Amino acid sequence: MFKNNSDNTWEHYGSKDPYYGVCTHDKYMSPNLNPTARIDFFKSGENHVDGVMNTIKKYIDPTFSPKTALDFGCGVGRLLIPFSRVAEHVTGVDVSESYLEECKKNCKAESISNFSLCKSDDSLSEISGKYDLVHSHIVFQH
Repeated sequence: MFKNNSDNTWEHYGSKDPYYGVCTHDKYMSPNLNPTARIDFFKSGENHVDGVMNTIKKYIDPTFSPKTALDFGCGVGRLLIPFSRVAEHVTGVDVSESYLEECKKNCKAESISNFSLCKSDDSLSEISGKYDLVHSHIVFQH
């Protein structure tokens, strides 16, 4: 179907079923994605980021407060949005233009402005700068 090209697969999910492509639970499939499911979806991202930040502060640096963060495989912004609340600026990276567009819509709906989005390629040629925190969740195994 996608000729062994994972970029095409992710673009397909990004354009057809983006929330399910991030979290494969039936309630996140496009036909089932009601307001309650959307709230649950984004709440799971907040819980994840809270856990990441609490772990860093407990085991590494209790004063850690990132100025810049990078969310690799940002999808629709499930983690980028809560990271934007703990970092001065967050960069979202994804291989799918459709995911990036949906992420942009979700950030706008939440009045998030301290972010930038970047399309990924195999050499990460569009990513530059230094980051205090680089995060990726359920991405590298793909």
